[in-house]
Amino acid sequence: MKNFFHKYYVLFIITLISAAGLCALSFLTILDYSFDNEEQLIATCNEGLIEEIETSIRSGKTLSNYYGISDVLKRAGDLLSKGSILVIENDNNRPVASNTDLQSFSIDSEKYGVVEQEILDKGENTIGTLFTYYDKDLVRQSISHVFIVSVIGSLIIFLLIIIACYFFYLKNTDSDTGLIIRVIMVGIIIQGIFLTVNYSPEFEKAAERSVENVASYINSSLTSILDKGVSIDEISDLEDYLKTKQEENSSIKSISLSNTIPSESADKVIVSELEMTGSNLLLVYNISQSYVRRNVLSMVLMFVATIVLAVIVMKESLSLSEIIEFRKSKSFNKPEKEQFDDVAKVIRYGNFLSVTFDYMCLSFSALQIKEWNRGIFSMSPQASAALSISICSMADLIGMMAMPSIGKKLKGKHIMTVSAVILVISNALCFMTTSPLIIVIMRFFSGLATAGIKQSRNYVISQGYSSESERNANLNASNTGVIGGILCGMGLGGVVAGVFGYQTTFLVSCIGYILYLIFEFFCVPWKLLSENNPDSIIERESGNLIKRVINIFSSMSVWKAILLMIVPQYFLLMVIVCLIPGRIQSLSLPGVVLTYANLLNGITGLYIGELAYKKLITKLKSDVKAESLVLITGAVSMIILDIPFIPSAIMLISAILSGLVDGMGTPISTDIFMGNMVIMENLSDTETLMIYSVIGSAVMSVAPFILEFCEKSRIGMLICSILIAAAAIMLVKIRRPGRKPVKK
Repeated sequence: MKNFFHKYYVLFIITLISAAGLCALSFLTILDYSFDNEEQLIATCNEGLIEEIETSIRSGKTLSNYYGISDVLKRAGDLLSKGSILVIENDNNRPVASNTDLQSFSIDSEKYGVVEQEILDKGENTIGTLFTYYDKDLVRQSISHVFIVSVIGSLIIFLLIIIACYFFYLKNTDSDTGLIIRVIMVGIIIQGIFLTVNYSPEFEKAAERSVENVASYINSSLTSILDKGVSIDEISDLEDYLKTKQEENSSIKSISLSNTIPSESADKVIVSELEMTGSNLLLVYNISQSYVRRNVLSMVLMFVATIVLAVIVMKESLSLSEIIEFRKSKSFNKPEKEQFDDVAKVIRYGNFLSVTFDYMCLSFSALQIKEWNRGIFSMSPQASAALSISICSMADLIGMMAMPSIGKKLKGKHIMTVSAVILVISNALCFMTTSPLIIVIMRFFSGLATAGIKQSRNYVISQGYSSESERNANLNASNTGVIGGILCGMGLGGVVAGVFGYQTTFLVSCIGYILYLIFEFFCVPWKLLSENNPDSIIERESGNLIKRVINIFSSMSVWKAILLMIVPQYFLLMVIVCLIPGRIQSLSLPGVVLTYANLLNGITGLYIGELAYKKLITKLKSDVKAESLVLITGAVSMIILDIPFIPSAIMLISAILSGLVDGMGTPISTDIFMGNMVIMENLSDTETLMIYSVIGSAVMSVAPFILEFCEKSRIGMLICSILIAAAAIMLVKIRRPGRKPVKK
């Protein structure tokens, strides 16, 4: 039993996190659904109140001299859930009336949800806002019992997973880890099925409660009119009124007047009786089963995405237990082959962690600012959103340019530590703030810290080898870790943002960088790296760095590579970060579309992209031609976003093509750039990777503004696609020089 847990404890920790994540996802999905139903009910009930206030204002009253307005609000509050608070604010954002007796009060945003509705004057100008605060705890209490069942059931399933894994371990003592992962995956799928079955009836019940409350409100409103002696036939706009109320509540498929109770119906119905002299009429409400099913399906799709991501994280973490075991061995920090082999594993997993938590929140700062609909200084929310991404790359660029001088004063370990601490602090502040300006400032510091992480990463790559094969292994491990991190970062970010909100991605990133700091601090052989210096001869012979950089930028072949390959390649990497999320938000597509766009983009880049890269190089026998084809693929991924059919499918196809651009283009462009003869003669590997990152950061600092324009302009999208295709055509004229042996 001890050996069993010792071997698989990393997988079980990830399984526990996944099981807890599914449990939280299911509860938060039904909770969000219940909140939506509550807010739709409030909006429906308040329409009559707002109409009454606006009618009085058109008759000469104002919000400041509206006598008895508090009594009007109290009557309206009686129609809503217990504890609801109604407040009217004027156009100066000052409260003028409330349904409470308190003269002043504060609202706890954690305890209360809010619905905002405008109040207009006869000129259709906004003169005030009605805020309705509802008690979230009451909504939570209505589904707390099913949450307890889901927690107990999930815990039992997790224990059964452990028992099943142990059983297979005993039956197959020489079994590989893949078998255990498959057992775990089956267990998590069973948990997903259990949670779906457990929560599905709650979606039905929530819809029924919402329709019943709306029915009660409409019945009360119509009855008050009929009690005044008005016959049902004299209400000329009754059909339009019922249609409007049906459109205001997604749980209602249709509302109709009838003299009899429907005997058969494909949908569930709720019947409300209108009592009046002479006859009885019924209001029949058909519950929208398609709306209920869509929400259940959305939850299931989130489950599937989470399960897929969990399996990928497990696969990427298979080496973690080996790394930890080697860390405990006597060979750690010694110049032995086993240690240099282990460096590649450390590079891959370290890159996987850092890039995962970097990309987890990268695009969501922009979406959060757009959701707030507030800019900084005189900038529009859209420009401020683009700046929040762009400034991170600008800071990365500044940081990378400063790293050569910083690297002479600080060791790689110290740079990594300081950078990780800055990332923890900046992400924590992004999570806590409600100010777009603070987010932009913190993203700047995140960019500076990311440059430090890259510098320490490049240091480990260039110092952690003793042969050409080990050097290539480090580069491949770095690229694979980065692509895997992008996959999990974007995918997990989409899941977290879709269920917990955009800002929660910063909290998860904050925690993640703490884990990254611990991993790098204890698992990287820093002492060995400081003593092993394979680039020392190159650095001594090459002289001043600035002079050498000037030498490479005076070469036309370098500029061709930069303008025709690196610039379009990095520009296309931002499509999944900026363009696709912005398009999904502007089209008001479900959050699950963004989750799957990120997930498919990453899976394509990490797995399909790697296979396609190898086959493409073998088939074309030219990495320059292969990169040209990659850029054509990227141009297509952009231009198809303007196809006006089935937007969700188009977003997913574009995300897949963008993943191919990343998975195939990143290793090709890196290898071509590092293999350029002029660069090889002037720069060490560390310096080459630094220059490559600086160029990429420069492109990524400009790309968000261009892509923001493309998102709004079909012409802009077309122009960018044509320019990328033109670069691909011109690129094939570049001849690829052979690579010289590494100097030792």
